[in-house]
Amino acid sequence: MTSTRATSAAFAAAFFCLPLSKPATFAALGVAMVLLALGWLRERGTVERRLPPWAGSIAVLALLPLASVALHPDGTANLRYLSLGYLWLLPFAVFAGARRADVATWLAAFLGGTALAWIHLRLESIGVTLLPARPAALGNYILTSQFLALGMVAAAVLHRHDPRPLARAAYWVIAAAMAWGVATGEGRTGAVVALGLMPLVASALLPRRGLAVVGAACAIGAAALLASPTVQTRIERAVHDVALWRTGDDHALTERGDGLQNSIGLRLEMWRTAGRVFAEHPIAGAGPQAFQRAWWARFPEPGARFAEPHNAYLFYAAAYGLPGVLALVAFVVALLRTGWRHRARLAGAVTLGFGLMVAIAGLTNTLILGTTSTQMLMLFAGLAGALWRVDRPGAPR
Repeated sequence: MTSTRATSAAFAAAFFCLPLSKPATFAALGVAMVLLALGWLRERGTVERRLPPWAGSIAVLALLPLASVALHPDGTANLRYLSLGYLWLLPFAVFAGARRADVATWLAAFLGGTALAWIHLRLESIGVTLLPARPAALGNYILTSQFLALGMVAAAVLHRHDPRPLARAAYWVIAAAMAWGVATGEGRTGAVVALGLMPLVASALLPRRGLAVVGAACAIGAAALLASPTVQTRIERAVHDVALWRTGDDHALTERGDGLQNSIGLRLEMWRTAGRVFAEHPIAGAGPQAFQRAWWARFPEPGARFAEPHNAYLFYAAAYGLPGVLALVAFVVALLRTGWRHRARLAGAVTLGFGLMVAIAGLTNTLILGTTSTQMLMLFAGLAGALWRVDRPGAPR
């Protein structure tokens, strides 16, 4: 095995482990980065260097937590948020690795890991365990739905670009299974993301079809998703939650009549609280713990002690002010712009789908504060490197 293939295999292992194990993902990434660094030394300047399209925005996102230690009142207490900075450096390594690899194998590895997590979830529901430890993708139902939605995109795009009939049939089945998982799961975020991704998925699963066929497929898929009893129940709960939130009763937020938390109402109130923090400190923000302080002052109950506002844009706005939220928006726009320009290519279509997922999921989840969701963010952001290959130009893109 050549060093280039070994490096690619290590990155593929990271994508495979991503839905399964946080430590294993970091370990595989560590091996991949060491092999990549050794490869750089052998190249000795013979390969054209290229900065990713999101390099500037990520540089800002990486520096803000470090600057926060000096700028914000919490001081050294903000040191625990430094991981929000250095983890943003991982996409650069993945980008460099993707320039030297066939990322179709990485996506296939990700699908394999996600399929294992999905099978484990199905067996778990009947009291059977497949894996010795619960997969990382099953950390919570929101995270699970995001993995299934992204798996649906990966399967659809691989179906479009793989010439082998049996492989194409397998990807069709996997995409359908992932869609069914989203429709029957508890995650509202995944369902909304799936709706946003449906045109991309339909056009990939129905190649060389006209707009009318793709549009009809989207309409049928959306109707099937919204007709799911689980989705219907979640919609009814959401409507009820909003109605309770409008009463202005704080108790209705922390506990509904049925004993459950008002999920939507809490989010709406968290967004309002984070917005107020940002309005008071628009230039540099009030620090990564500012929302937590403001929220806990109002809701000291242990069951309502949230540390982040369940919105990536508002978290960065409240924590780091305009530089934070603008850098995050610029990062998402760079993903969408790159993916759209290269949507006919494998890496471009996946980047577009991933960008859409981040743009939508970021409205209801902070993304960067969870280890597994952060790993997903860093790995998939770097896939765009395959659009600027440095070797084997005839390989699938």
